[in-house]
Amino acid sequence: MFLLDQKIDATEVSFWTGIVCQGVSIGGSVLGGWLVTTFKYVAHYCHVLTICLFLLYTNVFTYTDTD
Repeated sequence: MFLLDQKIDATEVSFWTGIVCQGVSIGGSVLGGWLVTTFKYVAHYCHVLTICLFLLYTNVFTYTDTD
């Protein structure tokens, strides 16, 4: 709802929150599963990866209105 309140088109919001986010979620699940089965020690570093991805996600999708 925040994005719609910021006058962003509903089609664009549904694209980013629907298609793109689901694709990233599926890709992350596949990558995480592969890493855990391939490298047994990776499970120890998953929390660091999660924090980095969260910070990247929040910085990439921070919207500032320039009008």
